[in-house]
Amino acid sequence: GSVDTYAYSVFGEDVELDIFNYLYGISAMHFLADKIGQGPFVRVDMGLARHVVEAEAFGEEDEEASDWGTGILVGGGYGIPVTSGTRLLVNANFALRRVEGEQTSSLVLSLKRAVLRLPRADALGEAQEPAGEDVHGGEVL
Repeated sequence: GSVDTYAYSVFGEDVELDIFNYLYGISAMHFLADKIGQGPFVRVDMGLARHVVEAEAFGEEDEEASDWGTGILVGGGYGIPVTSGTRLLVNANFALRRVEGEQTSSLVLSLKRAVLRLPRADALGEAQEPAGEDVHGGEVL
């Protein structure tokens, strides 16, 4: 599973408004080169979407959450090896969310750190590839 968050804030005199757009779902990431975590990649996420608005004005705070909707994210980027188990991922992601009859979109450029799990040895001492490696959002899921 994955959680993608896009947030933005508006500031004014005695006023602050924070808007969070969430996409909770499943994610698939495919590296186009021979090695996971190195070179170009593409990704697709889909699942449930929700918006949360937090407002603070004149010392008063309020929070409002939307109903659940649906969303999809498509993107790509480039993985840069830093150490044997750590990568920097440069991403460009486009997301569409349909919540309470309204459609919102976002285009996000980011730099994330990914940690890869290395192969582990079984009881016989033979190396085995870990099942279902999915590098996403700076963490392995």
